[in-house]
Amino acid sequence: MAVFETKFFSESLLQDVTVSVILPLPTSSNMEFGDAIQYPGQKQKYQVIWLIPTGTADHSKNVRSSRIEEYAKIHQVAVITPNLHNSLGFNLPHGVEYFDFLTRELPTIMRSIYPISSRREDNFIGGASNGGFTGYMTALRNPHQYAAAFSIGSFLDIRKCRDNKHAKFWYEKVSASLFGENDQYYDPHVHDTKTLAEDLAASGKEQPKFYSVLGFEDPYYPEAVGPTKEISKILKDMTVIEEHGFHDWDFWDPQLRKVLEWLPLKRGFVE
Repeated sequence: MAVFETKFFSESLLQDVTVSVILPLPTSSNMEFGDAIQYPGQKQKYQVIWLIPTGTADHSKNVRSSRIEEYAKIHQVAVITPNLHNSLGFNLPHGVEYFDFLTRELPTIMRSIYPISSRREDNFIGGASNGGFTGYMTALRNPHQYAAAFSIGSFLDIRKCRDNKHAKFWYEKVSASLFGENDQYYDPHVHDTKTLAEDLAASGKEQPKFYSVLGFEDPYYPEAVGPTKEISKILKDMTVIEEHGFHDWDFWDPQLRKVLEWLPLKRGFVE
């Protein structure tokens, strides 16, 4: 395995950024996998998971809190985690363009440095908590770019945070920067996943596959479950799972492993 911290200047964000990158490179002996893990050849690429951090986390949190390194090696897939700074991946009202960064600039730069595939069928996006919301929002807006999206313990209707005593504090701190002081920049065709799902269904475009899992003991569950099930009725292929679990990595980490088993990963290089 190799874990890189890649730093570069972002034109979209007008600042230096840091991104975590995991590549399933071989160890000296490869005793766990024999000859299955190899260095990529000149035309060989990895499939890639764009693993979005939780709302308040930085680029390193997914690597520090989960066993994603191990899961990436088992499935021989690259994993890339950016830092989105409480933006949820939106272009913000006053010119900081996180959506453009996430969907255009970041893939372009990463593909120029690392051997990762640009094909839709090899790209997947999602995460835990607010990272799952961002994964859905991004895949719904750019269905041509991702074959699948996933959420683990996520509010898929981000404004439901206002109705939850645990999430309300965070939402009140960040909502003005996302939507304006009086929600004047809020656009359901940009910010609301149910509306985005309806837009995608009406468009006739090919839809990604979607996967969501919620924990019964998660304090966000009461407000999260309804919108999740509503969206599942709109999309062609969305799996919804409910299990016992809290809003923490003790629940999220084994679910992340299940997500990788669900994704159409080839456990090898793609051309």
